Amino acid sequence: MAVIQIQHTVFAALVILAVYVVKFVRSAAAQRAFMKGKPGPPHSPLLGHLPIFAALFKRIPTDIHPHAYGYYLQKHYGLGRIFYLDNWPFSAPQLLILDADIAQQVTHVHSLDKHPATEQHVFAVTGREGILTAEGEVWRVWRQLLNPGFSAGNVGRLVPEIVEATRALVGVLRGVAEERERRRGVGEGEGEGDPVVRLEDIMTRYTLDIIGRVVLDVDLKAQTTSAPLVTAFRSQLEWIPNVREVNPFKKLNPLRPIVYWWNNRIMDNWIEDKLRKRFQGKVVDGTVELGEKKHVIDLALKTYVEGGKVSGVSKEGRKGKDGGNVPVVGGWDEMDKVFKKRALVNIRTLIFAGHDTSSSHLCYTLYLLSKTPHALKRTIEEHNALLPSPDLTPDFISNNPSILKSLHYTNAALKEALRLYPSASTARIGERGFFITDPTTGEKWDTEGCLVWVVHHGIHRQEVYYESETRTDPLTGLKVPKHPALEFWPERWLSELPAGKFEPNPAVGANGSYRPFEKGPRNCIGQELAMLETLVAVAMVVRSFTFDVCYTDPGWRGKLWGFDDKGRGEGEEGVWRRMPERRDPGDAVVSHERTVDGPAGEKGEKEWAYQVLMATAKPKEGMPCVVGFRK
Repeated sequence: MAVIQIQHTVFAALVILAVYVVKFVRSAAAQRAFMKGKPGPPHSPLLGHLPIFAALFKRIPTDIHPHAYGYYLQKHYGLGRIFYLDNWPFSAPQLLILDADIAQQVTHVHSLDKHPATEQHVFAVTGREGILTAEGEVWRVWRQLLNPGFSAGNVGRLVPEIVEATRALVGVLRGVAEERERRRGVGEGEGEGDPVVRLEDIMTRYTLDIIGRVVLDVDLKAQTTSAPLVTAFRSQLEWIPNVREVNPFKKLNPLRPIVYWWNNRIMDNWIEDKLRKRFQGKVVDGTVELGEKKHVIDLALKTYVEGGKVSGVSKEGRKGKDGGNVPVVGGWDEMDKVFKKRALVNIRTLIFAGHDTSSSHLCYTLYLLSKTPHALKRTIEEHNALLPSPDLTPDFISNNPSILKSLHYTNAALKEALRLYPSASTARIGERGFFITDPTTGEKWDTEGCLVWVVHHGIHRQEVYYESETRTDPLTGLKVPKHPALEFWPERWLSELPAGKFEPNPAVGANGSYRPFEKGPRNCIGQELAMLETLVAVAMVVRSFTFDVCYTDPGWRGKLWGFDDKGRGEGEEGVWRRMPERRDPGDAVVSHERTVDGPAGEKGEKEWAYQVLMATAKPKEGMPCVVGFRK
């Protein structure tokens, strides 16, 4: 009997295995057949496009952000601006779009839904069904609810608060620069003992301070004190597995769910506490009074409390006999659980998205200005002409925020940095019966079952959109050559005026070729804030400090300084100190054999500050640099 049972068990196992094998083979055959006749790199009937990636990683760094793949594949194989990739069994068919017109077709003309892969990648930080990934009525309602908090007018009223956060940033940079001077004063030698900081860490804490003020009306003091929310956020980011990770022990780390749960608990409890206190302090007689500055937390509470009947926001059945809205009755404990959950998720989403893009953008702007002398010179000249001395600039900007609109060259430098180093792209899910049309050939291409990937990195580097013609340099009067798309050239965004002045040229990027914040209804809600906070920071630091990256210094990790708040309670001050030498998980040694195309600067040096994936695109190894005083 026992032998028979074993035989039955083995037979059943073999049948199940056979079923899976058949499904596996059929799936492979279907995807390979789907790719037949589609534009793309050389395709193997057996392995699809997997072999081309093995070849690609012999030419570029293996840890480069995946959104760079499209550009390098297009360049190496002479592809058009739309092509397919077959990476089965690791992903569904991918349709890569590096064309502005076609990108408009899937994001604006017919806005495809976000691909589930987006939420799978960021849910550990944002939670599920926030405005970044939600669809349908839930997305529409929360987008409409939150729009006023991120309008240009409301963000403009927050300039004084942005300036205050930037004062703290200046203090941090001054402290690091003073440590450099102190070391040189005690004979450690120029360059040998200079403290190295990860610039991305400094800028992340700065932008978190700002988004805390905008969303929660709370000063997190993330730049100077211990902040549980910040610590949990950063821990969660560090634990998100790399999408290219193939080591099962790293990808399926049994500790990851525990860390996720613990960090989620910290973040949700902290935010819920602020939401509860706001509820108790703002709700009066069934209404919420908004001040001149509209903070996101107040907008959410007002919609809930005053009875707007919206899906996923307010309680069911709050209509009166006459059909009118009925204000919420009861205290915090009676608050609708659906609303509370959605509020927590969307606040987390805004904190994540609101600080993430800006911190990297600011790093790359300072980096590119530092390695491009003519652009740095013009930026400083513009600040000297329109702003008072660096010491007086903070108060001047707070009292005259409109002056920021006159910093045309600085704004152009910000746009150019974001063009070259966008923080993200958009991934949509194809639909049955929806085809995209090649504007050049008229050919139609199927999207069903595809991850439709609008690759901002690739679109922004297309010569057809961004190669400048020969022009006369206003400083020298000489003819200068065309400036290719890979060059950091802020002037491409400007029209020249007499006396070496500039004004914005709205025609550049107007065809949809500039989309760091995406286009269409799913564009970034916080783009006005992102550009404004970066502009204020550059205006307040670029004349006072130098930023010298040190990727090629083999000993920079031994000189690393960082912010230490371990063992300190909330609000207790942290300290900047030398950190123990270590290599972050996933860090790759800078390879001088594998480099990337990028703005090499006027000195012709190689590009090492490429982007890597840490939830979004981040500078390689946090952009290690030495901060000094500008003489």
